[in-house]
Amino acid sequence: MGILLNSEYLSKWIKDVKLQCDACEKIDDIKHILYECTLLIRMWNAVSRFMDNNINLNNILFGIDRDNVNISRNLNYIISLISFFNYKFWLLCFKQKRKRTPEVYTYFIRNEILNRIQICSVLKWNYVKAGLEKILVFYNV
Repeated sequence: MGILLNSEYLSKWIKDVKLQCDACEKIDDIKHILYECTLLIRMWNAVSRFMDNNINLNNILFGIDRDNVNISRNLNYIISLISFFNYKFWLLCFKQKRKRTPEVYTYFIRNEILNRIQICSVLKWNYVKAGLEKILVFYNV
């Protein structure tokens, strides 16, 4: 897990990088950026509700396994997308020296998911499209 840039790693090399998350003051390591930050709880709860499964860090890192291979593939794709969005959000805020807030995260994640819904429509990935739409409803945006 030490491959992706994060504040914990960067703070060792760059003096003005803060070790703590600017949203919740916990150590801003990669687990925190992908899953543990308080900004992300509502999103992961929405994903868990859609999947009828409590998503945890192991699911994010290693995936989930269902009897139906296609369903597993689609669910793991959705988990990967949300993880990617979370990391992209951190990177953009870090690069722009912008504070991560619930309002900014909600705006960002909503737009990212809406863009992927459009792509899924074009590709006719109906299960993923429906899943992302339900996650937005559960996220309540």
